[in-house]
Amino acid sequence: MMTPLRGRPLRVVVAEANDDLRNRLRWFLLQLPVEVTAAASGGEIVMLLAHDDRPIDLLITNVELPWMSGIHVALSARHSGFAMPMILLAARPDAQLRDRVNSLGAALLVDLPFRNEDFLSMVREQLGSTPREMESARKVGLDLSNPSIDSRPGADHGRRC
Repeated sequence: MMTPLRGRPLRVVVAEANDDLRNRLRWFLLQLPVEVTAAASGGEIVMLLAHDDRPIDLLITNVELPWMSGIHVALSARHSGFAMPMILLAARPDAQLRDRVNSLGAALLVDLPFRNEDFLSMVREQLGSTPREMESARKVGLDLSNPSIDSRPGADHGRRC
């Protein structure tokens, strides 16, 4: 299910300010055949999105990050043309936050703390939603008012347009 795309490993990018949780997430993800890039802030992820051309197959971010919230990271990714699946983590999710996350499209909101098995299952599911026949995942014709995964042939979800 998570086989490399044309010779490249699947790539998961994580934004988590808490060192212990970031290391725990990295350790869990490395149990899967994926490459993990982890950062301590939303700003680091936004810089990575702007300057790193490698495809991203899944973005995981905490909603509560210093300087830039996980919601802003997700919005920045969408506005930059990225349409990879996203998992957002929240310690105190409420209905308003759930609505905001749903508006991002292809995003799950996971309550903290989470069960390890449940988290890995969600990651596997999201990585399984990444189109296998495409080298990367660029969104073609991204509609920013309602971003969602474009499954049309030729769509590329992990790179900018």
